[in-house]
Amino acid sequence: MEKSLQDKEARLKRRLENCGDVVFRSIRLGENTEALVMFMEPAAGDLMGVSQMVLSFLGEKKEQVIYRLESGNIGLLDVAYLSDEEQVIAAIFAGDVVVCADGMGNAIKVPTKGYPGLGVTKADAEKGLRGSEESFTDSVKINATLLRKRLKSTSLKVREYRVGTRSNTLVYVLYVEDLIFPELMGRIEEKLKAYKVDAVLDSGIEEQLFSDMPGKLFVQLQSTKRPALACEELLNGRAVLLVDNSPEALLLPTAYQNFFQVADDAYLNYLVVAGLRSVRYAASVGAMFTPGAYVVAAGFENQLIPTHLFLAMQRELVQTPFGATVEILVMESAFLLLQEAGVRMPGEMSNAIGIVGGLIVGSAAVEAGLVSPMSVMVVAFASLCAFSVPNQEMAQAYRLISIVCLLLCSIFGTVGLWVSMLGTVMYLATLTSLGYPFLQKIDKVYVEPAPFRRLRSMFARHQNPIRLRRRKKEELWKH
Repeated sequence: MEKSLQDKEARLKRRLENCGDVVFRSIRLGENTEALVMFMEPAAGDLMGVSQMVLSFLGEKKEQVIYRLESGNIGLLDVAYLSDEEQVIAAIFAGDVVVCADGMGNAIKVPTKGYPGLGVTKADAEKGLRGSEESFTDSVKINATLLRKRLKSTSLKVREYRVGTRSNTLVYVLYVEDLIFPELMGRIEEKLKAYKVDAVLDSGIEEQLFSDMPGKLFVQLQSTKRPALACEELLNGRAVLLVDNSPEALLLPTAYQNFFQVADDAYLNYLVVAGLRSVRYAASVGAMFTPGAYVVAAGFENQLIPTHLFLAMQRELVQTPFGATVEILVMESAFLLLQEAGVRMPGEMSNAIGIVGGLIVGSAAVEAGLVSPMSVMVVAFASLCAFSVPNQEMAQAYRLISIVCLLLCSIFGTVGLWVSMLGTVMYLATLTSLGYPFLQKIDKVYVEPAPFRRLRSMFARHQNPIRLRRRKKEELWKH
């Protein structure tokens, strides 16, 4: 390394450009020795060792300071020498403090506690089969440190922004420089500058402000509480937005497939993961269309049901005062109320409300003759399908779509079911996330298969003559 402190600082700042979590501090050792201290907050932990080192050089001249630094005579501190930039950067990302002095050929590493517990708790919302159970906290700097702890690379950039005219909330945007989607950072900065609000108190506010179509039913941005999942998506070319005082991170952009992925998918066998994701996709379809399909089968397409089952269903429906549509609406409302009560109840009472309440309400409604057992089974199956979707915001949208589908099927029968399915797909096709189509496949690297590339080039060579003439006319009109 160079002996000039300015050269060292310039080279390191160039390597660590846009790494907002790395701190550079200029200090003076002894009488006139300039030094540079570099560390990453809050990973550096206790800086008492650096303070003791600075005090030990009081009153000493530059030659004596350099001699003591190079000979390792720094009191009780167990320092280590770093001879090149890679070691310096690795030490910073490991949570240690690096000190460079003017006129000294190498740098020294002052060990600190490095990556303390950070007050990190277990993730209670996104449970998995294996992998880290760490969860984001309310501090944006600690959250950025949790990601840096997993990706100790200079290509991981951290950009700092301030949002909210009154709250002045700190926002971090993290991305891997050589993997991020083209033009994504420009779109994120455009979104951050496009609005002016008094306060941003949670990432949920940013989620609404970043949505291309905030009034739509489906959420267009994925949120997570697990740093492991955020790191996986950083390596897939996405950006992570962290908001101070919020324990959830936003993953930008988002495709529909991302809502069916969990953090531990990367740690399991590919075939197992493929099977689990297929189950989640099937569960999303079941959550939306199972009640409507039951109404169609019971009231319009009787031949789809086995004879013995159809006769049993008709006997049960005859004994109840309402039709199948009203029964499912009543039970769906009861289950939604139980779910809301379980969320709002404090402590362990929430589990009791969810399980015992569901059993009591279902059995009591059947014994009272208000609903048929088959309606309870259909609603329970649809609820299980909704709970199987990893993202609960998307699951809530499925519940609302199931009610719309139920009403259409009760009026139009089979046509209503097909209209609901087709309308849902077309509705998803109209959505975008930061300008990217919602139904596109987000991947780190996309290579177009050779057969499709040949077909595209063939069609480019043999274009439609009418289209070519039309294009020439448009060019003439432009000129």
